[in-house]
Amino acid sequence: MARSERLFHLVCGLLLVAGSVAFVWGGAQHPPTDTRLGAIGSDEFFRNFVRHVAAHSDWELIHAGILAGPVCWALGGVGMALRLRALGETRFGTLGLVALAMGATAWTVAFVFDGFVALRIAKAIGSAVPGEAPALFAAFQANQVVVIRLGLVSLMLIGAGMAALGASMLCTEAPGHAAQRVLGVAGIALGLWPAVACAAGVFRPGPFTSPAWATTAVLTAAWFLVAGLGLVVTGVRGEPPRGTALGPVT
Repeated sequence: MARSERLFHLVCGLLLVAGSVAFVWGGAQHPPTDTRLGAIGSDEFFRNFVRHVAAHSDWELIHAGILAGPVCWALGGVGMALRLRALGETRFGTLGLVALAMGATAWTVAFVFDGFVALRIAKAIGSAVPGEAPALFAAFQANQVVVIRLGLVSLMLIGAGMAALGASMLCTEAPGHAAQRVLGVAGIALGLWPAVACAAGVFRPGPFTSPAWATTAVLTAAWFLVAGLGLVVTGVRGEPPRGTALGPVT
């Protein structure tokens, strides 16, 4: 493997790993957005959420981490798709890369609203004169509806990308590679979960208010982390040894 190709795989692998770390770090510091704030969608829910946003000292910083995760996954996914192409699968890998890019774009918009616009509105509500507060509160509610709905769309697209990349791993010319097979099956299962959860009502009105969100987020990040480590090994060693995902059986 050429030096430039090894460096490329290393960089893409590190992007996947960094994205997972930033995503989990930001998410772990986010205040609850479930029924502990009140009935989902109620005025009580949004008032309590306004207080959380205004009081959090690192609101923008943690949302920058949450936002960066899928962006890094989409960029690092280029390395995954090209690696799978080198192993003989050219279709599902391309589909997965496009879905990831679309999901990351939608995710970026959603978390600009949640991490930066919401903070400005929440602070304005805290300092508003009585006559201005209702309009600002309505604006905050509308802002969060965008976050919830667009967040669901983006998560389903990211999931579609995972499922397609997982299918690509199962369709390469090295189908007997155990680690790659396990990662492929996990990618399909985890990738389809957001659509299943939406259809079943688990992610209604969106994923972030669901009790299943934390587990979904951690497992998604873990999948990209493992895929990233496989690319890092490929970049360091030139060809991954037997038992490493995204590599041929030797």
